[in-house]
Amino acid sequence: MLDDTQLRFQVRRRAETMLDHPPTFPAMGRVRDELHELRHELEQALQHADTDMAELIGRRADLAARIHTCNRALAGTGLLAPHESWAGDRLFWPRAVAYTDPLDESGGRGEPGGRELRELSSAELQVVLVELLQRADRPLTLTDLRRLLAAHRVRPSGPDPSKAMANALRRPVRLGLVERYHRGCYVWSASASTGFGADLGADPGDQDGL
Repeated sequence: MLDDTQLRFQVRRRAETMLDHPPTFPAMGRVRDELHELRHELEQALQHADTDMAELIGRRADLAARIHTCNRALAGTGLLAPHESWAGDRLFWPRAVAYTDPLDESGGRGEPGGRELRELSSAELQVVLVELLQRADRPLTLTDLRRLLAAHRVRPSGPDPSKAMANALRRPVRLGLVERYHRGCYVWSASASTGFGADLGADPGDQDGL
């Protein structure tokens, strides 16, 4: 006869198997209770993952800003320092230091190593972008969003990912779910409700179905 620990182990193992191979009929009894417990654990893990993602986005923004200031130091500003008698006067226009923010080695169409990213339809892209902005809870550029999409193994459809994302965010901006922070940068609206899915139905006024 199995003791409580062995029985719990078997029930947990059965529940985890059902995650990979959902059964034809609903789970019942102890296995059903275990599945509820598993879902609660997964929801908590998802919340921690969202927090980690927001922190990583913040760190990435800081690193990008440091690279920008490093480029300015390499090129010079062309302006006299504040302590100079002619402070603010421009001596020359500095030559820009090129820096390309690498999304991946295949121009956004796949991962380094050759795995293709699944293309999202316009409607799918709209929902995913709004979810990413809500979870990040900070301004994200189109480059940030494109990188996050690639991390989820997906990409916007079409030859111009940035344009596709900007088009997909037009309607959420109109609905007040998302705010345009500045050009090419968006943020989740603090006044928006969390249950936004119903608000993102097809808009007859949009030819692309958004």
